[in-house]
Amino acid sequence: MTPKVYFDEAGNTGSNITNNKQPYFVLSSVNFTDEELVQLQEDVAFNDELHFVKIKSRWDGRAAIKRLLEHPLFDEHHVTFQIVDKAFATYAFMVDMLIEPFFKFRLHENLYKERSNVKMANCLYSFAESASNKDATIKAYVQDLKKGFETMMRQQTVETIEDFYETVNILCTMASDGFRDILSWMLPSQDMLVMVLTEDKKYCLDITLSSLLVLTDHWHKKLNSKIDIITDNSKQLYANRNLIDQLLAIDGYQSIGYDTRKATFPPQINHIEFVDSKTNYGVQIADLVASMAAFSYTGTKGLEKFQEEIKASKLFQIPCYPLMPASAEYLMQEVDTSNDSDPLDFIVEKLAEEE
Repeated sequence: MTPKVYFDEAGNTGSNITNNKQPYFVLSSVNFTDEELVQLQEDVAFNDELHFVKIKSRWDGRAAIKRLLEHPLFDEHHVTFQIVDKAFATYAFMVDMLIEPFFKFRLHENLYKERSNVKMANCLYSFAESASNKDATIKAYVQDLKKGFETMMRQQTVETIEDFYETVNILCTMASDGFRDILSWMLPSQDMLVMVLTEDKKYCLDITLSSLLVLTDHWHKKLNSKIDIITDNSKQLYANRNLIDQLLAIDGYQSIGYDTRKATFPPQINHIEFVDSKTNYGVQIADLVASMAAFSYTGTKGLEKFQEEIKASKLFQIPCYPLMPASAEYLMQEVDTSNDSDPLDFIVEKLAEEE
């Protein structure tokens, strides 16, 4: 029998990744058998829908959440998630969409080798945020940089493109040497935007699908099996269902990617089912996981004690997949590049074969 993995999300603002009210995105996944879900439902013992936003302010709701967190089944064998710092993701998108094409097509260098793209995204984040903390004028332009990038990608008009690159040019005149170097690598991309701009303006900066693929690979490797995905009615995933179907149709079975960042293609998904979370207990558990992770970083006024309890719970003892500024130790790790392969080139080649 194919294992069932339940998915849900928190903090999803689509391509509006500069939304300050929801600075973190979480996609969670839980793998429970039908019998385990029955056991959880009996032990957690909460009669209403387990919807974090609705029950976090109720004493009985918080009590039910704590019972879940303390349950023996709540562990790394049944739960994992990806949490994304959207501010960092914005800089990472700039590196991937603006700087990487310049390195590939003009300098003929692979920025994904030896985690160079990750290092550059971390440098860009550190330079920009550090400069913002020291100078109010630079802070305003850095905010314009992030918002202007999002607007350019979502609207793709002459005006939004010109506005973004004007901000880059202004920041170049004000920035320190390292910050200016990275910004200057963005400027040639204005002549290469045809390679970057996509028809999918609405979801071009959305992280849901990529997070789904990361977690799918996690469960495939952990369970040594394809999986059935049961997820809430996600607009982003539903909009990408044709692309998902194309990825699933790729022939063969192989590991694609760089150093430790490899995934199995085609994605090892047997079936995807979109359901109403109100009637699906597995998705409700996934909702609690996603919302608790996001809540632990952002919190709610008046619930600071509960926030600290979640931070100290088993949730953050479970291995997960953070997309956040990396540690110096991670960035300095030596990696094996002997079996590297470009996943984008692989996908494009395979999809072209299907046409």
